Amino acid sequence: MSAQQWAKRNAWALVAIPILTVGVFGAVALETDLRALFSQNGGSAPDVTVPAGETIELGGVEFGPVEFQLGSTITDGNQPAGTQVALAAIPVSEGKDGVSCRNLAVISESSDTVWLETTRELGIFDLPSDVQSTCSTANPESAIIAGFFVVPEATSGPWAVELLVEQLSDESVTREIVRFETDASTAG
Repeated sequence: MSAQQWAKRNAWALVAIPILTVGVFGAVALETDLRALFSQNGGSAPDVTVPAGETIELGGVEFGPVEFQLGSTITDGNQPAGTQVALAAIPVSEGKDGVSCRNLAVISESSDTVWLETTRELGIFDLPSDVQSTCSTANPESAIIAGFFVVPEATSGPWAVELLVEQLSDESVTREIVRFETDASTAG
């Protein structure tokens, strides 16, 4: 078989290999960036740590104190076997222009494991009007940022709750991951 025949026969593979290689490297880079954005499981510490029972003010908005409950019964058992539901809630004062928050996460500090919110996956759609999953300048009144999380029953604390807070200015965006420590130390 000549080189020209071989190249014709394998044309699709020769085109696909570089595209797939770039795609794999891009996916790995994106996953690493998203993990660091959604939680600090990417290897670095949170920007700000708030002790249990305390509040923090960022950009003129007060966040906290965090409320955390394990084994929440509000889900009527919609979670998988061997798991329990955790509820995290952070009161947020009336907002000022340019401050938003999102990406609520729960962390078991003993294992540094992070769980993202599963409120909709648990079939919870009817929350009180002052309970939200994000805060933004479009909705500046005070609210409670809350979410439900499915965690294994055997997981132990101490527990923390993380929230990404963004402060927008005319020229830049400042992102801070705020870790709220809780009083809850064990499951159940």
